[in-house]
Amino acid sequence: MNLRNIFKSKFILFGLMTEFFYLLFYFIEPLKKTYGDYGFVLTNSFLFLLVIVILLSILFLYIYSKKYVVDDNNSLKIIFFFTIIFNLTLLFVWPIAALDIFAYINQSRVFSIYGFNPYLVSFDKFPYDSFYFITKQVWWNSVPTPYGPLFILLGSLITKLGSESLALSLFLFKLVFVSVNIACAFLIHKIFKNNLTTFFYAWNPLILFEFGANGHNDVLVIFLLLLSALFFLKKRIYLSWFFLIASVLIKMYVIILLPIFYFFILAQSKGINDKIKKSLFIVAIFITTTVLSYVIFWDGVKIFSSLMLQSEIIWVIPSIFIIISGALLSLARVDFPILTSKIIGQYLFIFSYFWMFYYAIKNKIFLFEKNIFKLYFLSFLLLLLLAIGWLMPWYFTLLIALAVTYHNYANNKIVENIIYGTTLYGILYYLVLR
Repeated sequence: MNLRNIFKSKFILFGLMTEFFYLLFYFIEPLKKTYGDYGFVLTNSFLFLLVIVILLSILFLYIYSKKYVVDDNNSLKIIFFFTIIFNLTLLFVWPIAALDIFAYINQSRVFSIYGFNPYLVSFDKFPYDSFYFITKQVWWNSVPTPYGPLFILLGSLITKLGSESLALSLFLFKLVFVSVNIACAFLIHKIFKNNLTTFFYAWNPLILFEFGANGHNDVLVIFLLLLSALFFLKKRIYLSWFFLIASVLIKMYVIILLPIFYFFILAQSKGINDKIKKSLFIVAIFITTTVLSYVIFWDGVKIFSSLMLQSEIIWVIPSIFIIISGALLSLARVDFPILTSKIIGQYLFIFSYFWMFYYAIKNKIFLFEKNIFKLYFLSFLLLLLLAIGWLMPWYFTLLIALAVTYHNYANNKIVENIIYGTTLYGILYYLVLR
């Protein structure tokens, strides 16, 4: 057996070992009953520590599997074989660490079952709903939806199909998410044609845990961003722009990527007339797509009230900057230290964001298409580090996906370590939340 075949066999072994650890999640629900944990998701501290240990073990295997990834067709087949197996395994795991998927179901039912506007009416207005007492632990039941209209329309279709079965609705949501996650891996390979880049995304334990087990809609954002990137590199700029807007209409935080895309289009336009023409088309597509998405829910600007509420909540764990600066301000006896540090962090983000544009223009970064992945990654990293006041582990999945796309071109240890470090931080972050 030659050296390459040895590498392949070890790669398969690491895949089988990783699958073994994912199968351990099936023991969580029986163990919950043993330990008297009757929470909708896992609340027992010991069992949650066990989940963290499982995830850390998978992360260890992920890091060491990387060196056995070779750039040939057989290695690619192994990557995708286990990608599908991992996702299908987690499809049937009850959500372990987050209630969000039940909020998706309930908020979608407000529209699909009762015909009310989910941006104005919360699920707790329907105490007679068949899911009401089953999902009473879901905090988001008391507020209107904070998600974009495209997600509400998709969720409404799923809950219409799920009808009065919570299990079926849950399964359909998770089926969509794991299917899209597998599609993301295929898109990454189609865009970059690099086995290692595909591996970094497809086998990442935090991505698989959040999308496969917990069922978070961030995977839809990643999918639409990848579609946008694919068409951008093919110079189908209007189609690329459409999918980028669509990602914003799932979750609003990716709106910070729109100006970056626009500057790339301006930089690569030929002459003032071409810039004006493309600008007009881009604005027209933005307005048309946004208006058509919101028109069915429109009832004035008050429909954004839930989004504003989410941005103002500061009692959950915020960004690293807000935590550190808030502690320092508290020691300095400043009134409202967390709120003050949040405001400072937001101003610092705005300054850093605009400085990034200044640096990119000065160094002609916008002239080279591949740099879009670098600027996407840096802008979202700045948001998570400085400004965001509602930070959850699954938010790191988009950062990891952007880091993976950036790594394809940067191909250095720093970005690779950022992928590993962000994954580790996202896993350990659950201990802080608990």
